Amino acid sequence: MLSSELRHFILAIPGKISGVLLFLACLLSGHCSLSTRSDSLPEFNDGYGGKGPALLIIGDSLSSGVMASFPIGKSLPRRRMARFSEFFFGSDHSLEASQRIFSEYASSSLMTEAPWGIRHKIAEKYQLSSADIPVIRGFKWGARLMNAISFVSDMEQHYPYPKKAEFIFIWIGGNDFCRDRSPEEFEREYRILLTKTLKIHPDATFFISLLPKFHTILEHSFIYSPALSCVKMRKAFCSPIFRPDARFIIQAYNQAIEKVITEAGEKQLKESGKHPGLYLISGMKELSLSQEDLCFDCFHPSIKGHQKFSEIFKQTIDDVIPLQPHR
Repeated sequence: MLSSELRHFILAIPGKISGVLLFLACLLSGHCSLSTRSDSLPEFNDGYGGKGPALLIIGDSLSSGVMASFPIGKSLPRRRMARFSEFFFGSDHSLEASQRIFSEYASSSLMTEAPWGIRHKIAEKYQLSSADIPVIRGFKWGARLMNAISFVSDMEQHYPYPKKAEFIFIWIGGNDFCRDRSPEEFEREYRILLTKTLKIHPDATFFISLLPKFHTILEHSFIYSPALSCVKMRKAFCSPIFRPDARFIIQAYNQAIEKVITEAGEKQLKESGKHPGLYLISGMKELSLSQEDLCFDCFHPSIKGHQKFSEIFKQTIDDVIPLQPHR
């Protein structure tokens, strides 16, 4: 349940759109005291029973395509406002409920079945359709590395899915930055996450993304009302982004990811004698988002932003996955 203080604070903001924005930013950043740990593992979602290779996505709200079809500065349509009101005034404020209402998997670079998405690119390699690529949604709003570790630990104890993932995307770290985690803490937890995931999926191909230059979103802003603006939301829910050294912290995070992958690959090669299937999506670290690439919450990518992400992902997929015989 939402605290009465938070509920009253949101209701006191003039204009419904302002309330929606503040509440969504609060949910997505993990500040609204919603647990990022589910009572059960995610279902084997899209493409259940598909004949293609299974895809496991480990990440945060970026992977959900949250509100991507509503660019920055635009109002929510009445239908979406009604769904928000139903959620806000209802009794179920679980993370699962919020993701169900506000996620847009069809707009996500990792989840969409559209031709511009990575599922389509993988399917092409197997001469299949996007719908044939089953997906395990190992991502949660507000998730940090510690939450991803918990998810993988649960999977280690009990693997409930009908097939092992052949491809694994790891794309996480933004919420750790917003919670002001040090690069040393980030490196330690990233090593734990990768080690545990490799233990469960030793034969999988891993695509591990570096973090984009998300501090550059400060170059783009919008004022929705006197009470609410992009600047105010960012200060409330991701204040480290305003630090003078923000870009150096993000660079340190990316260096930590590169170090962890290199160490894991060397260890796997030494122990098994085979080439490790660990591939770094390094192009992501050069990406800056323009204003049109942001959705209306001032944090997350719009559809155009997701399409930019997807182009970078697909470059690595093309380099790694050869054309396969028809299944």
